[in-house]
Amino acid sequence: MGIEAALKQISPPTLDRIKDESLLMDAFFCARWLPDSDHWKQQDCMGSYVKDIQQGAIQRFWHLKWYYRLKYLRKFKWISQRKWDKLKAEFLLEWKILELDLHKYWRELHFLLTGIDIYSSPTFTLPFLISKNSEADDRPLVNAIFCGLETAGKRDYGNARYLLSDEVKEVAEGLSELTEAGFRERYNREEAKEDRVKFIDWRGYEMIDDLTNYYNELTAYYRQATEKENAMLLYLC
Repeated sequence: MGIEAALKQISPPTLDRIKDESLLMDAFFCARWLPDSDHWKQQDCMGSYVKDIQQGAIQRFWHLKWYYRLKYLRKFKWISQRKWDKLKAEFLLEWKILELDLHKYWRELHFLLTGIDIYSSPTFTLPFLISKNSEADDRPLVNAIFCGLETAGKRDYGNARYLLSDEVKEVAEGLSELTEAGFRERYNREEAKEDRVKFIDWRGYEMIDDLTNYYNELTAYYRQATEKENAMLLYLC
């Protein structure tokens, strides 16, 4: 299956609460799989495996509660059940908006948006969110997938990162300024090169359409987050 990338809108108060607390970050992502999460209402999921996932999430969430309580007990504080229930309700509310899953196409998308192959770059951290100085065209380079500062919470492949709401707005504007036509032009220009990158399957006639669809979904997701004044979590899974 390989490494996949995803983004998740999150309200600024919830982000402030969890970004430096690894246990709360784990609880936040665990809440998605709880039986009363809207995740299940928005998916056409059936079968015994769904109940297994939900029961596993209940147990995991219960354990995280006691790990978190123990941590604060050592600091001579106590986290009440009422406060934990309030956190749970807050996390469930956040999952009314699902994550955006870029599946296996994140590397191709990142390359076409920024001109940089993440695996050939000496660092995952690029020095820009938006760069107006693309040498190949007059459209902006947009660092929409590997941007942001690290949180304390680990996902499957490294720590999750985050953008603040004003940074989300900046990326949304950059993606819109690029436009679908500009994105497709970049693909065609890269395809025409003699030394084109090898990790894109140029033989696939539907590849340009698939990547364009993901570009449009990414743009719409950032726009929605901007309208709601949300922050953004970004992670590999």
